[in-house]
Amino acid sequence: MKYPVSFWLKIALGACIFTGLKLVISYVALSSFTVMKIDAEFDHDDVIDVYYSSGIHGDGFRAEYSKRSQRYARGIRAVKPVFLSDHVARKIRIDTGTEPGAMKLFAITLVSYYGPDITFDYRQIYNNFKPNDNIDAFSLEQDHVLVKTASTDPFIVFSGEMMVDNYFLSTILPLMIALLAVVFVSHQPMLTFPAFADINAKRSSSGANVGALDGIRGMAALLVLGQHTGVMKGGGVFGVWLFFCLSGFLLATPFIQQPGRALSYSYMCHYITRRIKRIVPMYYTVITVTLLFLGKFEVAIRHYLFLEADGHYWTVAQEMFFYLLLPLVMAASAVFFRNKRGLAIIFLGLTAYLSNRFITIDVVPLYGDNVTLRPFVGVFLIGVLMSYIYNWARDRFSCRVEGAGFRRFFSISGLVLLLICLLISAHIIPGTETVDISTRPGWFGLGAGLFILFTLFARGTSLDRLMNLLPLRAVGLVGFSFYLLHPMMISCVRGITMYFANYYPVGILLFVLAGLASYTISAFTYSYIERPFIKSPDPKTLQSHPETLRTVT
Repeated sequence: MKYPVSFWLKIALGACIFTGLKLVISYVALSSFTVMKIDAEFDHDDVIDVYYSSGIHGDGFRAEYSKRSQRYARGIRAVKPVFLSDHVARKIRIDTGTEPGAMKLFAITLVSYYGPDITFDYRQIYNNFKPNDNIDAFSLEQDHVLVKTASTDPFIVFSGEMMVDNYFLSTILPLMIALLAVVFVSHQPMLTFPAFADINAKRSSSGANVGALDGIRGMAALLVLGQHTGVMKGGGVFGVWLFFCLSGFLLATPFIQQPGRALSYSYMCHYITRRIKRIVPMYYTVITVTLLFLGKFEVAIRHYLFLEADGHYWTVAQEMFFYLLLPLVMAASAVFFRNKRGLAIIFLGLTAYLSNRFITIDVVPLYGDNVTLRPFVGVFLIGVLMSYIYNWARDRFSCRVEGAGFRRFFSISGLVLLLICLLISAHIIPGTETVDISTRPGWFGLGAGLFILFTLFARGTSLDRLMNLLPLRAVGLVGFSFYLLHPMMISCVRGITMYFANYYPVGILLFVLAGLASYTISAFTYSYIERPFIKSPDPKTLQSHPETLRTVT
């Protein structure tokens, strides 16, 4: 009988899930032990240190992954527990005392909640544990193993891999989960998963190249990740400027297309509601998990109220401040420059300049990480300015800007501009070693805004294709969750690799592992936390403004 390709793909998926779960369970459960009981006697007062490791990355043992027994009294046989606290102890090293002398080992027992106790009598200890060179004698006696040392750092190492026997956990459970996963995938095509389906389903009321804008957002998120993993020095700051400019660009577009919206009570209610739905659910979820659940109640409340923004959360407070300011700017533009986009462009350019120059901590202080932060509203306004320029140029010079020559010009200019900004951020260009782009939001915010503008004018060119790469658009779609979660994923990846593999990842490897972990979690948080709120607009508002449903922000 000939089976279709889809059948074999499901078999392969089930096999991969089964194998992966079997491996994971063997380490995190079957190789975790709560206590080691050591039956021993010393000819002097001493203690025993037990080192444990997953053994994935060789047999390396580290001091932070070790536990010490209670003190053994000289000449008294005793069973002393060493509490391993359910740590993975697939590889075990036993330091046979801190002082030179003789030790008798009678038995070793390991206790686990996931299977029967593992007990080594003195014969099994002799056959399964190997001494290091600092042990002078390791001999099998009548009812014990005799260990003699005359120097420091003596230890014995278990020669195999410690794991309890539990057929249900090692085989039945992985098989059941694999079968359930195959059934789920068979009846829930992954292409309908919101984080995947929305990559191509999103549409913009502005008619702009949304794919490229999602790609820019994805690139910005990866630049931030690159800086935090040490791959892209300074690139994270430029990524933040891209985020800010992109917010200003997208949020201003509906107001530019219909200036009267800035004076519409119903639309402004929709705008405010949508901004709250876009930021608050995911942000509050993260703050609840990282601060409130850890008992940092007052810090969590200040973050809920946007009175404090520690670490990378500082950008969220900046976004909220801009959201409150944008209606005022749009209302002023609508009142004084309705249908006069040239004057509006001059007004916004001047407003962005003055904001970057004069809105400091003395005007509006924002707090975070025990310092006062200035608002970077000028960078957002640069994005608003670019939105005005884009819509004005597209309406007035559509034939020219659509020409192949212009599009190639903007493509090359955008690529060169991006390269220059990143090289300056990383201090690679000679003479830029002292340039800190975080203290020059005006210039580098302008660079970010121009890059967005050039990308939109470069339709169908290499720059457009670069920003439309599927990985960039996929990350861009879940960009907010990705940004909020990536520091935790970096810590998680480092902790897991150190704990299980005794390895500290850096550079490209850390970037890739943390990036994959961040995207995986962000795909779920976007689908089940962000998206349900984003896709639930106010029916009364949509009755007056049905096109707002398609607005991408």
